Amino acid sequence: MILKNLTVVFPSLAKARDYKGDKNFKWNVQCATQDPEIIAKLKEYEIRTKKWEDKEGELILKNNKPFTVFNLTLKETNYNGEKNSPPEVVDRFTKPLNPATLGVGSIINAAVLFWTKDEKKGVTLRKVQVVDLVHYEAPEEDEFEILGTAEEADAAFEAEDANAADDIY
Repeated sequence: MILKNLTVVFPSLAKARDYKGDKNFKWNVQCATQDPEIIAKLKEYEIRTKKWEDKEGELILKNNKPFTVFNLTLKETNYNGEKNSPPEVVDRFTKPLNPATLGVGSIINAAVLFWTKDEKKGVTLRKVQVVDLVHYEAPEEDEFEILGTAEEADAAFEAEDANAADDIY
């Protein structure tokens, strides 16, 4: 099934991540929609949703209607223990697109699989088509400027070592 015209809230498709510290790595894109058919399908498959709010807790509206936010994920390892490939990300012409360039506010179509297994329901992300790209460019690594000389750093380090020895009981 293709879910159309989703607004990207938080993209994380460039690298599978362990969000809960449970070694369950997954690719994820948090999306928002106002489409009642998509919202009904998500509820049918018991996908957790919430209303999209700004930092002050105010609902984000378009045409006086709130957005519903949800996550689409693909686990790095399937239920058989086999590795999944990352979800394919393409542009509107179906040409491959670097997923690291997908920014907040981009509009996407998502190919998903709604599934039921052993009385559990869910949705699995398969592919993403970027319809309107809000380009994200990672900032260059921040570098601190050196404050002081090497001799000052050595003296400070020695002083810290001396103080640390006094703290041992």
